Amino acid sequence: MLTREAFNALLKTLEEPPSHVVFILATTEIHKMPQTIISRCQRFDFHKFILADIVGRLKFIAGQEKIKINQQALELIALNADGVLRDAESLLGQVMAMEDREITLEEVKTILGTVDISSVVNTIDYLIQKNPAGAIAFINKIVEEGYDMGQFTKSLINYLRKMMILKSAGNSLNEFRSLIAPELTDEQLKKIVEQGSRFSSIEMIKMLKLFIEAENQVKSSVFPQLPLELAVVELIG
Repeated sequence: MLTREAFNALLKTLEEPPSHVVFILATTEIHKMPQTIISRCQRFDFHKFILADIVGRLKFIAGQEKIKINQQALELIALNADGVLRDAESLLGQVMAMEDREITLEEVKTILGTVDISSVVNTIDYLIQKNPAGAIAFINKIVEEGYDMGQFTKSLINYLRKMMILKSAGNSLNEFRSLIAPELTDEQLKKIVEQGSRFSSIEMIKMLKLFIEAENQVKSSVFPQLPLELAVVELIG
């Protein structure tokens, strides 16, 4: 949040700090930090948490709060946090504030406005079948059930990203699975690989670009499903 002039003013203090002071600078945008500042600091890069670590932390918090919540529900919360522990704890707090002392996967889906992975799989199947009517009807069914279109599109993008990477993994499939898709069961992994084999790399890139564009438009659209419908029509024709 500092301007270049403010950084320059800070520089003198960093070069000759008081003996009793330790400065800790934190940023999520390291590329905006002047090199003159970076060169005078010890740099530590923090990375996103893996799914298992986030689930473990959420399970500990739930235990401390005497809340019973199943593993699948914890994994869904962790997935929606996208590797950020603070966001995961915030989502868990929302869930615990609105439900009783025993929380199920269905309750978490309702509160977070997320859909099951099977809904994403079904949508991809309609694209494989080149069935725009079926895909659009299915998307509208999700809307009628009250699910958040922004969350659904994000899940769709996340699934397609995994599909693209796993398709290119070849003999390193298991290694890539542990890195990008540890939450997938063996059946789900088999399905995503099978679906990926039905698309060329160019088709996958086009799908990702269209759905990323759709996700950016969902919040401002009069009909939240419209950007997705347009993406489907453009993809299938």
